[in-house]
Amino acid sequence: MLVGPAVDMDGHGCPPTPSSYLVRSAGSGACFSGVADPVQYRLAAAPSQNKMGPWEAVMSLRRFRYFVAVAERESFSRAAADLNIAQSALSRHIALLEATVGAPLLERSTHGAKVTPVGRVMLDDARRLLAQVDATYDHARRVADGTTGQLTVSMIKLAVLSPLATGAVASYIAARPRVDLQLINMSSTEQLAALRNRKIDAGFIIERSSQLPEIDYLPIVSDRFIVVMREDHPLAVHDSLTFDQLRDQAFVTVSMDQYFLGQAKLHAAFHAHGFKPRVALEVGGDVFLQLALIARGTGIGFVNESVRNALPNGVVMRPVSELQVSLDVDLIWMRANQDPVLMDFVRATRDFIARGENP
Repeated sequence: MLVGPAVDMDGHGCPPTPSSYLVRSAGSGACFSGVADPVQYRLAAAPSQNKMGPWEAVMSLRRFRYFVAVAERESFSRAAADLNIAQSALSRHIALLEATVGAPLLERSTHGAKVTPVGRVMLDDARRLLAQVDATYDHARRVADGTTGQLTVSMIKLAVLSPLATGAVASYIAARPRVDLQLINMSSTEQLAALRNRKIDAGFIIERSSQLPEIDYLPIVSDRFIVVMREDHPLAVHDSLTFDQLRDQAFVTVSMDQYFLGQAKLHAAFHAHGFKPRVALEVGGDVFLQLALIARGTGIGFVNESVRNALPNGVVMRPVSELQVSLDVDLIWMRANQDPVLMDFVRATRDFIARGENP
């Protein structure tokens, strides 16, 4: 038998009824009476059409969980133990839920509790609702911690050739399958403009300017210049070369217009050492065209060490002892952009670089 004092949801009293459980619905004059076993319910007054407030919504979800627990276990005592609440409190919550519905949801007996036909409908709907609520909370948490969302990252071609840069991106993709990551190719200058216009979230660039206080950055790698040649070239027998050994060699170079930052830094080093390469051919394409021509024996050429994994067959690289010049590759983003997905990407990239992984 369900016995208890009248429960008032909004501070008003319900008339006392022996051996019954009374509930006044919040915001209305409706009292519900749950009478002795078998439990029957009657609606004393029609409930109001007021919208459910936040507190009532939270309590309803909690009572749905309580109801599902009792229905699945077919026992108030076992459900109370698993929910870690008093059985009397659990019974009151179920009674409140039944009073709101206006019909019994559970058939009580000395052997336990079984769902009524109305309870079966409520159980199916409550399971779906609670699953959706849990999924909503999980999705919000993933968005908050940066493991779900969208991210657009740009890479210069030099970063594409860097095992550290591409390795960091590949590792992030594997670890964050719920992030929609878009990768695009842009020059360093284009990336700065795209960052300011919020067209990209982050970018891998070379030779980041220190005169950009609005930009935050993470160093990725310093990519030094080396010289490449066919493996049957006479100079290939040496482990390291000097500028003197290179003075009479024919060079395949890339246009200053195509790679101004890198070529300007390289030519400044040439000037400092009194070296002027003899240019056999200047290409206006990219490093892959330069490498293809070197592989055909057109000449030798200076490239960044990151091309190691992209060298054509039969082409080798050698360091130049006096040439201590490299291009710095950095990951950059707007300092004001603290989007959780972006911050998670930065952390993941920093961790990858710190581990020194080189796929």
